[in-house]
Amino acid sequence: SSVSIKTLKQPSTPKKQQQQQQDVPSAINSIAFRAALKKPGSLRYLSDWRQYSQSVLEQIQHELAQNLPHPINQTATDQLTWDLGNAADDGIMPSFSNAGARAGYALGLLQSRARMLADLLQGDTVEPPFDDNNNLLFLNTTCTNRHCNLLSIGGGPGYDFLGAALVASFHNERAAFAAKAPAGYGTRNQKCTNTNLTIRATVYDYEPGWTDLVETMTRVAHSIFPTSSANNYQCHFGGRCDITLPLSTNINQCILKDTPTTDVFVCQYCVAENAAQLRRDNFVFFRNLLDLAPEGAVLVFTETTHRLWPELVAAMSGGFEVSFPFLKRGRNGVCLLVRKKQEAKILSDQHLATCKRFALHQEMNERRQQNGFVRQQKKKK
Repeated sequence: SSVSIKTLKQPSTPKKQQQQQQDVPSAINSIAFRAALKKPGSLRYLSDWRQYSQSVLEQIQHELAQNLPHPINQTATDQLTWDLGNAADDGIMPSFSNAGARAGYALGLLQSRARMLADLLQGDTVEPPFDDNNNLLFLNTTCTNRHCNLLSIGGGPGYDFLGAALVASFHNERAAFAAKAPAGYGTRNQKCTNTNLTIRATVYDYEPGWTDLVETMTRVAHSIFPTSSANNYQCHFGGRCDITLPLSTNINQCILKDTPTTDVFVCQYCVAENAAQLRRDNFVFFRNLLDLAPEGAVLVFTETTHRLWPELVAAMSGGFEVSFPFLKRGRNGVCLLVRKKQEAKILSDQHLATCKRFALHQEMNERRQQNGFVRQQKKKK
């Protein structure tokens, strides 16, 4: 990733807490209560979702800062930021071996990375990701118990778990309040009295040092999510993986075992920094994932650039459909969603045109590299 990690300080208590000294779960619950009375998809409902997600992530970031397993090494964090920027250009993965740099990375990008995935899964996009207009996690979260197995590839500190749990928590708390609303009050017809959404996330990463941060992130999240549903969201570090190798290799055996029962695969900011090796075997790791994934499973990709999406889509085989959603919130690029669907049609004319445009951007970038482009470090103030 070439996303910059700002110079980090221990965050102070959020202003609202300073002013009101309000209990955190109560403040979060109050937002969910308001959302329970709104019609899903309305502007007010969307506003409540954004406020809920922002409030939860701010609190998690604050608590994580007090509980990091290693102190932040700002010099190492700055170097990692620089290395990640170069990796996005040359496609060669940098090292995450420095614990202090991992701590700075985990804290500095927490809100943007978790929020990005949460908005994607919630459907807070310019256009619906797929024609059936479904929430990617729970197919519109109808009034039944629903469970999601999520596999986070290169998921490092646990951002993907946070994003998915945030969506599930919002729906769970909203449904709990809606069930208690008196007849005729608010959006009674939107009530969902038996919603019990659960997340089981497994994080795999090439760097084994993320283990302690995944554990800490999960523990902190449980302390912030409303207690009524916190245990619904579980996450653990599953071990090492290497996305440049086939699933059949030893390092990827655990992912190979989990793939047939996984609902959502997430790979955030890992493709560009491994592009050189991924191209060598035509993205074999992701081709294997799609081949072995169950029908309806979704592969979620986010990246600093959209230029690699045409190559990744072209490498896929079998029945699948794609989407290039653009988020409404934040300064994020075009994402890529691939959903397994055996009877899917070939790419639409619109998608083919999009891939052609993205491929042209890649050609322009390669030409720029050949002409001697060199990334410049930011001047220190």
